[in-house]
Amino acid sequence: IIRVCEGLDLQMQMNEQMITPELLTNRFCGNLGLANSEFIRVCSSAIQKFREIKTGEGYSQKQPASIAAAAIYLATNILDKKDIANVSQISAVSGMAEQTIRNSYVDMLPYLERLLPEAYNDRVQALLASVARKPAALLPSSAASDEAAAAVATATTTSSVCLLYTSDAAD
Repeated sequence: IIRVCEGLDLQMQMNEQMITPELLTNRFCGNLGLANSEFIRVCSSAIQKFREIKTGEGYSQKQPASIAAAAIYLATNILDKKDIANVSQISAVSGMAEQTIRNSYVDMLPYLERLLPEAYNDRVQALLASVARKPAALLPSSAASDEAAAAVATATTTSSVCLLYTSDAAD
């Protein structure tokens, strides 16, 4: 019985390791009716480059489903598909809370220019400009009213808008 349990435990660990954001993105996009090659390519690029950037910075990886859902949300904004899939629909398909998707999306924004192919630079700039006009809408709802969220500031540089989010580490 012990060997069987150990074998099942090992099998479950292997299955968990095989679930990637890219695989989940394909499934979620199919369920949302967004399984065209351009949409999947944008999502996959964002996921792959975000993973490379965050791994290089030494951060641990988020849940694959939250990264996949955030990449889909990002792609709906870049490709103007918000009418087809909004955050609540993405939440329903992915099983992730809407706020978790938004939080992961906000984590991607500072790297947006590096996440997508150059062909999307105009769309990236337009999205960053719209984010710069209304950054409070992107904050986690609890942090928007909480004094622990010290500031959200936007800074325009020659090539990008950077979204900075700081919070009090003492809380």
